[in-house]
Amino acid sequence: MKIVTTKDEIAPIIARVARAVPTKPSDPNQAAIRMVPHFNTDGSTSMVASAFDGDTGIKGSFKVEVTGEMIELRPSGLAFADIIKDLPDGEVTIELKEGNLWIKAKRSNYRIPQLSDSGSSWNVPPLPEKVGDLSGIIFADGLSKVIAATSKNISLPTLNAVKFEALENSLRFIATDRYRLSLVDLGFNRPKTDFTSLLVPTKTATELIKNFGKSDNVSLYFSDSLGGISDGTIDMVFRIIAGEFPKYAPLVEVATSLEVELLAEDIKGALKRVNKFNPEFVKLLFKDKSLTLSNSTSEDGEGNEDIDISSVSDEISISFNPTYIGDAFNFLQGESTIYFSENSKAVIIKSPNTPGYLTLVMPVQK
Repeated sequence: MKIVTTKDEIAPIIARVARAVPTKPSDPNQAAIRMVPHFNTDGSTSMVASAFDGDTGIKGSFKVEVTGEMIELRPSGLAFADIIKDLPDGEVTIELKEGNLWIKAKRSNYRIPQLSDSGSSWNVPPLPEKVGDLSGIIFADGLSKVIAATSKNISLPTLNAVKFEALENSLRFIATDRYRLSLVDLGFNRPKTDFTSLLVPTKTATELIKNFGKSDNVSLYFSDSLGGISDGTIDMVFRIIAGEFPKYAPLVEVATSLEVELLAEDIKGALKRVNKFNPEFVKLLFKDKSLTLSNSTSEDGEGNEDIDISSVSDEISISFNPTYIGDAFNFLQGESTIYFSENSKAVIIKSPNTPGYLTLVMPVQK
């Protein structure tokens, strides 16, 4: 079997599919990128390339001309992707001969083994039920805003994840590590479906951002055991986490007793400058029309800086993890507001310039 394609056709597909190749397979044959010929309705032929690591599967196709017997090609995925990435521009020929794949592009020639079939259990599962569409750029941007708030503790799988909620007119992402919570609502076209939410592992969410952050439009698919996303070029199917996400609504839907306005750039700059001594603690003192940020240890020293805020009637002293409070402002620009609630010590941070996004941060005790 011999296929002819171009570097422009094959390279972007193989680069994305290779993200799902197992890095430490129990059987080396499981690390293949599987490429199957497919006849298109317009009379052309494509190769459907796929890889599945047991948790995430990615599938995409590229157009080819085929001669000889139509069979599945199974090169070692990471080696094949590395070769394709560095080929010169122009025509690419891949031929299966005597148990090897021969790859040629201009004066570049390679030979790699055809791997054995690892079985149907390593096929990419089909996409589950469709739940809606939105811009891939907006999807990845929203996911990027909340992913820092996921727990880094892998023994807490429901917190080492992002919750996806398909609401009536929006797609909501929520993440929390118990000390902070980030939430973003995105415009979303949702058809009628029984599946409204799922927990996506942090590692998978990171791959979603990398794979679909430049896509014009993506479709989302939910089931009780799988999630899926497609941009029309690449399909990605992934395992989800079974478990219950913390009930977060009472935390973010509370009455506020005080609102303090400030510029996001002011507090981000001040945090960067004063956070030199204690990486776990920064004190915020609100007084009149000034916010004083201070960071210190008894052994190393102290730094502080004042920034302008809207007026407060009573002096407030509260302390936070500097990374958490910094992350809360990281995606904000211009006018921002810190909301103090009546019944909770946590603060909620928002900006009218970043609609649909908020972060809740719990204070720390020194």
